[in-house]
Amino acid sequence: MAGLPWENQSANLLIDGFYGGKLVNPETEENPVFYGFQLVDQGEHFVGGLSYPQWGIFAEDGTICLSNTK
Repeated sequence: MAGLPWENQSANLLIDGFYGGKLVNPETEENPVFYGFQLVDQGEHFVGGLSYPQWGIFAEDGTICLSNTK
């Protein structure tokens, strides 16, 4: 992968309800795993714990989507 799609662009929100997260090994994985810190649950109660893994999918235009499956 020659350069990451977001290197020269401002940050974008990948998923609502999270206050931080990380794509693991985005330079070497076609669909890198994403872990985030969940902000609130469906009842709007603070969670603060790690999410279940999701996978990053890079679109041709350089945008990133998250999926529960590879």
